[in-house]
Amino acid sequence: MQNILSIPFFAKFTDLIPIREYDFEHGNPGLLGAEVEGKQVIVKYWLNRHQDKTEILKEIWLYEKRQLQRLKGCPGVGDYISPIHESHADEHGFYLVLDSGSRLPLSLYYESTSRTLHLQRPWIFNLRPISNRLRFWKNISRIISAINILHSQGLLHRHLNIDSILTDPTSDLDFQLTGFEWSIRVQRMSESDTTRNTSTDVNRKHFSFLTDWMDLGFLIAKILKIDQEEISSTYHPIDKIIEKTELTINEVVLIRGLIGAIDIDKSASSKVINSDIALKKIKDITTELNSLLEKSPDPMAIAFLFNTSSTKGQHSSGKTSVFNAVQHIFFENHSISLSETDIPELLDFISQDLTTSSITKISHNNGEFEYLLIGSQLSYIIGKNKSNRLDPEGSWNTAFCHSAYLTPPIKLGQRNQKVQINRHIKCVVHTNRVELERLNPYPWSEYIDNLDFPATKDEVAKDLTTGFAAYHLTEIAFAKAEIYPIEVISYTIDSDDPSLYNVKLRTRIDPEAESVSQSLSIKSPAVRLKQIFTNSGEYSRWFFLSNSNFNDEDHEIVLDYLSSQQNNGEITYEFTTNTPNPDHKAPFIITSSTQGTISQLSRRAAAIDALSHHDELIELLKSPHRRIMNSNENVTLHDSFNELDSSKRDVFQKVLNTLPLYLVQGPPGVGKTYLVTTLVQQVFSSEANSRLLLTAQSHSTVHHLFNEVNKALGRDNTQNPLLVISCVKNGSPEDDADPNLKVDELAKEQINNLISSSLFKSCPSESTKNGVIALSTPGNRSGRSTLVNQLLKSANLVFATTNSKQVEDLIRSNSQFDWSIMEETGKVTGLELLSPMLLSHRRLMIGDHKQLPPYASEVMRKALGDVSSLKKSLQFSQEIYNNNIKGEFVKNKLTQESIDNFSEQDLEDICREALRLHLLFESLINEEEIALKRSKDHYGHEGRHKPIASMLEIQHRMHPIIAEVVSDVFYKHKLDTSDEKKEFYTEQNKPFYFETADFKEINSAPIVWIETPDVQANQGVKSGDRKPQWNNPFEVEAVVNLLKLLRRKPGIQKPPKLALLSPYNKQIERISTMLDRESQKILNLLDFSKPDDSSSFCSTIDAFQGAEADLTIISLVRNNSDSYPLSALGILLDSRRMNVLLSRAKHQLVIVGSYEFLKHWAKKVQREEMNKGNTRNEFLVILISKLESLKSSKHAVFISSDKFKSDPAPLEPKITRKRP
Repeated sequence: MQNILSIPFFAKFTDLIPIREYDFEHGNPGLLGAEVEGKQVIVKYWLNRHQDKTEILKEIWLYEKRQLQRLKGCPGVGDYISPIHESHADEHGFYLVLDSGSRLPLSLYYESTSRTLHLQRPWIFNLRPISNRLRFWKNISRIISAINILHSQGLLHRHLNIDSILTDPTSDLDFQLTGFEWSIRVQRMSESDTTRNTSTDVNRKHFSFLTDWMDLGFLIAKILKIDQEEISSTYHPIDKIIEKTELTINEVVLIRGLIGAIDIDKSASSKVINSDIALKKIKDITTELNSLLEKSPDPMAIAFLFNTSSTKGQHSSGKTSVFNAVQHIFFENHSISLSETDIPELLDFISQDLTTSSITKISHNNGEFEYLLIGSQLSYIIGKNKSNRLDPEGSWNTAFCHSAYLTPPIKLGQRNQKVQINRHIKCVVHTNRVELERLNPYPWSEYIDNLDFPATKDEVAKDLTTGFAAYHLTEIAFAKAEIYPIEVISYTIDSDDPSLYNVKLRTRIDPEAESVSQSLSIKSPAVRLKQIFTNSGEYSRWFFLSNSNFNDEDHEIVLDYLSSQQNNGEITYEFTTNTPNPDHKAPFIITSSTQGTISQLSRRAAAIDALSHHDELIELLKSPHRRIMNSNENVTLHDSFNELDSSKRDVFQKVLNTLPLYLVQGPPGVGKTYLVTTLVQQVFSSEANSRLLLTAQSHSTVHHLFNEVNKALGRDNTQNPLLVISCVKNGSPEDDADPNLKVDELAKEQINNLISSSLFKSCPSESTKNGVIALSTPGNRSGRSTLVNQLLKSANLVFATTNSKQVEDLIRSNSQFDWSIMEETGKVTGLELLSPMLLSHRRLMIGDHKQLPPYASEVMRKALGDVSSLKKSLQFSQEIYNNNIKGEFVKNKLTQESIDNFSEQDLEDICREALRLHLLFESLINEEEIALKRSKDHYGHEGRHKPIASMLEIQHRMHPIIAEVVSDVFYKHKLDTSDEKKEFYTEQNKPFYFETADFKEINSAPIVWIETPDVQANQGVKSGDRKPQWNNPFEVEAVVNLLKLLRRKPGIQKPPKLALLSPYNKQIERISTMLDRESQKILNLLDFSKPDDSSSFCSTIDAFQGAEADLTIISLVRNNSDSYPLSALGILLDSRRMNVLLSRAKHQLVIVGSYEFLKHWAKKVQREEMNKGNTRNEFLVILISKLESLKSSKHAVFISSDKFKSDPAPLEPKITRKRP
């Protein structure tokens, strides 16, 4: 062994097994088997002897590390590819640690097998027996699946040999692929490349997917000991090779097909090889080999240990030694007691007992399991047989048995799969080595592999995927609650237009719909339907259904809402449609938006199904801190890094250095987009052929990201143009209506470029050219679909909404990106984040859980927190027969039987997991804070903690005083203002002012509060709020009177942005109506611009997150005499909405409302909640305390609304303009 033990990195490893020394001349890595932290691993190392080669070695090491990380994130990768456990670099060299288990390179066994006794030689070196070849081809199938994963990501292996295969010869089905130091990503590759080369040297000039298949063919030939020249040349007849090797014709044809000597699939139009073709050929081979075995079946063998001394375990039923069990039954049958010398009788009894037998697998509470061979009278516990004491693992060539059950254990029921044994079983004593070698028995592995052991209910209950599924089913229950049962009063031809039908409907009582509503703690369908039509105009288009189980309708019937009438307490709803009466027996109606929700549910079901096969992501989400790795990305930083503020620079480097997940909390105004654009520039400067997926919850944010990233990349003037695709058109919500429209336009552009090229013009085939021209026609969308999908899979940058159809399509096509960058992650649920997380091994979440949560998050939280409600949601799913909505995981795992068997504790565990996944970003941030605290408490410092999250702490939007309020109230004083903005926000730079002599202080402070009278303390005042749709006319008047005083400063070129905000829709409607009515008196507003190209100055908080304005005027609305905090304050008690409300203003924040009312409730919260340990509404107390402090320092001024009662004369604008 080279002197590597002196290198500090190797000190932590034990049980070292030298595999291959480092090749200093050619740079081939050294390999070392070892154990670390209880794991068996392989250490791959490059030693840094020559300093002039350091950068070359680093690039080789870094490249393989990146490929392993990419592949680790691929869905379905399972254990086909050896995953990376750790990477490290120091002055001595570069290291990769692979989590290989007990596997070692196949080459190691080849080198040592010549010194091995025949009986101890692994099956892989004795492939003449048909049973061993069956095992071999099943293992090759694993390598084919691994190659397919590589090729699906555009990667070539380029170096398939016996060093690339990891295995433990004592195992039956465990081949793994490794050795990616020579792999390469293919950007432009034609699979029709028929270049053939019999050399497997990486110095060959041409590489393609075919060359990987060719290398696999030569590797198989080497393992099967077939002469390379004979298998490569068709001059050597197949029958001669068969005679020499004892292979079947299918085996020889597959090998020759892989290396390109013959066509592997004569039905294919071109010489294409892929995993589907190869796996189909292997299936044909295994079918043929199984058939040969059936014709001359070898017996199966069990080696028995008859331990006569273990009499303590003997009892009338249950587990005991196999000797005691046989002795017990034999005595019952014949009244003869067998002794240890009666070996022939013991073996003969067991042979008779196993004449008809089956095998199964049972699990115990401690997580261990047993294989049971069930005979007529006994159940035998079997395991792998060890050939000698030096064989630690044993193998399934022969089974071993020393214990049995007198009666089958209670766990053995219908849920345990049983496989019938259709071979004779030879029973021998385990010490009879000669007999075992003479038998050459058929291995048990085929039967063991066929045991598809179902998960127990405990495993299902604790599965993270089940948490997602429970969340999904709760969403389905809510969607089901939006399907309203109705009955038809009349369905008649319209008297004015005979092509239309007039439909009158009324609600009806449906027991299931009532039950769903009750379980979700929401109002009955009839009440909710009435509320919808009371807010007329919100939903005008409806669908008429025959059922409420999401089943596809034969014909889609669209209803357009006209009106509703109430007679004698009964409400009639009138619609129009162009479809005749379908005569549904028990019809339902849903809104068009609910129909869109059903499409979303199908996508989420598909994401859950994909997660169930994605072990890496499951383990990451279970325990993210345990999966964190250092990326060792010691790259040259892009120039844009220097333009970031100090907080962003710190976070940026943590993002680069952390795998596979990092979270960035972005408070208001910190400039999260700058961080994203810098990261994108960094990635492409390091690896020009990288692929990035950027998603966000809203179309507008995706569009903004697209524009900013394109702008940043344009500044780089990259020589190699990137393929950039935005799946959102002009920031509008057309994503679902026409999901691939933007990509289809790009596809047409590519086709037109081909048509205008010299290549197209020189094509001799007119039919081919006509076919291409036909693809370019606007109406041929379906013809371009393949190209659209290929563009999405090939793009360097894809922009899409978080739960869009394009993201679903990318998951279905097994696409993978180098980064998945997710914006607005605080505004979406964990289930929505699942889709983009599935598409990369490297995930960056950017969001802020202190701002607006997902829609209806509180309603979902309550439903998920109630065990009985959750169980009903799970049970409702059994009545849904649309598998697209449910998904395969729910269908197979959450069956009625498993739901019925869930205990109260099981359901509580599922509730807990579903709640954690509900607001996943917030959950992970909270877990980071807990992990940091525990690390500090244990070590006394933060040095040992590996963070998975950071907060951006410098804001660039708000006046420093406004930012100070936001920081102190919502961010624990951690949010600071950039030095540049501290200098900028002065009275001189403010682009507007209020023209008044009565209260000049309004222009001197960044925060202004227009105080309205508190209705609790002042009798007879009219400043109170109104409901049920919350509004406050008094505040509306105050806002409009204030606007009449607003002026744009002379000399300001760019119109200042003005925003009028309120938490309540009705208040926004009232303000908008008043502005229209008073338009002649507020012509001064023509000098101001609406925020972010909006059509109105007015907006609710929810619609305004992410936007900003130079001046925001807020109407709080709430002002009443209610006795309880929630009924009195409502939305004002939502800290997240208040955070958004207070953080939109750049220069000045004006609040209209009753300060005394809020102050009263702040004191009450402190007295009745905080003093008793309840800190839920603590932010309100901190807010009032902060405002009091700013009031004292004159940074916040308070002006009575009485001063706005006078109506100033309308001002004529200084410049003639069109009226609004």
